[in-house]
Amino acid sequence: MRRAIYAGSFDPPTKGHEWMIKEGSKLFDHLIIAVGVNEKKKTLLSASDREQLLREIVSTAQLPEATILSYENKLTAKLAYELDAPFLLRGIRSVADLEQEMLIASVNRNAFFSEAVAGLGSGKSLETVFLNPPHHLGDVRSSVVKSLMVGDNWDTVVSSYVPANVLKLLRELPK
Repeated sequence: MRRAIYAGSFDPPTKGHEWMIKEGSKLFDHLIIAVGVNEKKKTLLSASDREQLLREIVSTAQLPEATILSYENKLTAKLAYELDAPFLLRGIRSVADLEQEMLIASVNRNAFFSEAVAGLGSGKSLETVFLNPPHHLGDVRSSVVKSLMVGDNWDTVVSSYVPANVLKLLRELPK
């Protein structure tokens, strides 16, 4: 079984994340969408809200091969080792993303190898699979969504960046 992890903060989930989940589900038998929780980082949405939004996205897209979980205080490579997921799925939107993601892929591979050696699982490896979203999703980032949530009618602009279920929750947030 080809199993992959698509990890991120998903704060909030965007149409770019939705595209990655759909495409990743086509490539892998099982896609694990891992919501990273960092208690030191201020987030717009709680981990449980992010998980629920992602569950709704997966359900709407009818992707039974995708599951959602949260993890904290753990390297993604260690999570991959524990879940026997030899692939990480990552998106590349720009040349700057590529440089950053190549570095992360190398660190993850080294951390995974260290886990494999410690667990005497030397036959395991971890590879990062990069997907390049379509041009219209190139600027879609959670940080952009959060920065646009100001003033009147912010939701009109944000609606082009997030799925409907995410927009609904964002509208309900206290201002």
